[in-house]
Parts: sequence; C-alpha cells; structure tokens
Amino acid sequence: PQWRGNYGVRFWHSDWQAIIFEYTDKILATGFDGVYLDKVDEFEEMGHKDEMVEFVARIAARAKSQRADFMIVSQNGDALIPNARFRKAIDAFAREDLLYGENAEGARNSAASIRESVRRLKMLTAEGKPVFVVEYPRNEEQAKTARREISDNKFIGLIAKRALDQL
Repeated sequence: PQWRGNYGVRFWHSDWQAIIFEYTDKILATGFDGVYLDKVDEFEEMGHKDEMVEFVARIAARAKSQRADFMIVSQNGDALIPNARFRKAIDAFAREDLLYGENAEGARNSAASIRESVRRLKMLTAEGKPVFVVEYPRNEEQAKTARREISDNKFIGLIAKRALDQL
C-alpha cells in the first residue's frame, strides 16, 4: 500500500520462484554481473523466514552454477544474517534506515536497534563482505551524523532522497 503497484508475494511458492528463476536466467544471459534483491525482509510481514533463506540460497546457487563470479546483493532483512546459509549465499548486503527512519521518517532509531543491527552487519564485514548503508536524512545535521557513523563502522554509505525521481 505504500508503493502503488507493488505487492507482497508468497515468495515461498514454487510458481513464484519459477518466475524469479526465469528472470535470473535472463539476467545472466544478458551479461549482468549480479542481482540486487530488494524486499528480502518481506518475511518480517509474511512470515516464512527459513523459506526466505532457502529462496535466496536457491537464486544464488542457480546463478553461480552458470557463472561463479555472479554477485548476489541482499537489501534489508538483516535478521537473516546470523544464518550461515544466508551469509554463504550472498556476496554483499545493503541496509536501509540503519540510523534513521525505522519507525518514522527522519526519526532516530533506538540505540538498541542500531546496536543490534550493527552487530549483525559486522558478522558480514568479518567475513570480508561489503555492507552498504542507505540513509535518507531529513537535514544536513542528520546527513553529517550518518556519514560519520557509517564510516566509523567501516560500512559503505549512501546518503540519498527517498523519492526515486530525485538525486
């Protein structure tokens, strides 16, 4: 409902997965270097956390069986990071709203939430995997703070506007 024309899907159903695998094959055939999987956190709304891990792992296995250097980047769903199968399936991870905006646009996330997310993200950096953090600050003060904290944690940051029609 927040994004007109976008809907949550039953990602654990084989028919849906067949569609995604077909797209994965087309992406590979076109010569792209990887995929950026958005809405990996859909399990937070729909359940089926283990099935999301399995789905991402199947996408990765399918792609890498055709091209070993194909990149799988997961966006959000960092509650999956402690799962070794999930970490093995992905090559990088992107986290939106690590510092601001979990509960309200421009509002600072709780210290506990930030601390827990950083702890999980560091599991990836410890394995040599890049972590991207995308923040959508309300003002220059928030942007400055976000840049500093992202850098302090050795993550790769992007400060952007949430509207996709603007840079």
